[in-house]
Amino acid sequence: MNQIVENHEFNGPGDINTGRIIEDIELRRCDFFSCALSMGDNPNLRTLVRRVRLKDCRVRASFIGNALFDEVEVNGLDTGTAVHLEASAAVFRHVVLTGKIGRVMAVASAGLMQTKKTQEAFDAANAAFYRNVDWALDISKAEFHECDVMDVPYRLIKRDPETQVIVHRERVLDMRWQELDLMPYWRYCLDRMIHKNLEGMVLVAPTQNPKFKEFLKGLQILRKAGIAEQD
Repeated sequence: MNQIVENHEFNGPGDINTGRIIEDIELRRCDFFSCALSMGDNPNLRTLVRRVRLKDCRVRASFIGNALFDEVEVNGLDTGTAVHLEASAAVFRHVVLTGKIGRVMAVASAGLMQTKKTQEAFDAANAAFYRNVDWALDISKAEFHECDVMDVPYRLIKRDPETQVIVHRERVLDMRWQELDLMPYWRYCLDRMIHKNLEGMVLVAPTQNPKFKEFLKGLQILRKAGIAEQD
């Protein structure tokens, strides 16, 4: 790391189709307010975040677009409890999340600038990117309030097998899960998996959530029914 920034507040408009590179920096106890990262419609002009570390930072009213994150570490991230910190059409290589993490979501949608053409372009670019990635995310030591990483290839996610389980599409298609005693969120996830035609996904029971035991119970039910992997 060449630069360390501490206790700084970032705010303001984001970058659009800049091809910007943010690299070799460590951010400690920084605040991000009304920020937007990589808000473009061209996969070749996305922002690259490389060799960056965040430690105990806070994010509010901010948005991550189609950035490329490479060799990034996030240790503690306060996102508040009102809305998710959403990453739309972003891609990840060797990104590690640890410590207490708020509400985060990685989705395939190209976000605010989405059209059918741009969505197809990002889908193709992201699929090509992941073909050359040995692993994308390591969430095994993260303590989430909420976490949705269903749109990241499940094979490329390092996880805690006790609280983060794999479900394969073929085990969901027979709809046996509809008869199980599952909380609405898990039903939504399984239904979404079918409609998005996902081959597999990682379901995360968030350890910092007040309903953690209910989340975990659902994963145990899915395992007992043979729908989630036993590890």
